[in-house]
Amino acid sequence: ADRPITRMGGNEADTFLSIHRLQLESSGVPRHYWISLYTKLVNEIYDAGDYFTMQYDTDASSWKVVVSAPSGMTCEDTNSIFLIDHAWTFQLKHARKQLLAIPGLLDRMSKLMGCIPPEETIEYEEEEEEFEELSPSEAAASGSHNEDLVEKVLETMWKFVQSYRISHLVSLAMLALCLHAVP
Repeated sequence: ADRPITRMGGNEADTFLSIHRLQLESSGVPRHYWISLYTKLVNEIYDAGDYFTMQYDTDASSWKVVVSAPSGMTCEDTNSIFLIDHAWTFQLKHARKQLLAIPGLLDRMSKLMGCIPPEETIEYEEEEEEFEELSPSEAAASGSHNEDLVEKVLETMWKFVQSYRISHLVSLAMLALCLHAVP
């Protein structure tokens, strides 16, 4: 359950500030974001996909992050601070299964890649099994009503995916969708 913090106070928030105040100040993070940052860190809230999407800039021949939230954004909004991480690390043979089985992944990837509007929400069924390789016919037979959206994500993701190898697992090529911090 989320633990919203309505004011900076209490032991956990005080500890957070005592440890990170200099980092926040030297990084230029305005004070009015500190409560939201603390809350997002504690609750692992990665909501950038609700506000941004990536768009190809043909003039610059590169990708850029653009605001996609229908209501836009303001600097005054205390929630206008975002945690950015690797959105999804996967082995290609497991990508389809993960999109269908990991709670929230299809919703998040669909929004980040611009496959659905940010205000839409995807319904999914949780599965508690290990990820195993599925053929396209097995995945389609799984009965998921999100199969069309999964296909769209699998087709679109190549615009954003970057690859890397883990040195001690050279035989397993890993792929990761890497998001870059908003300037």
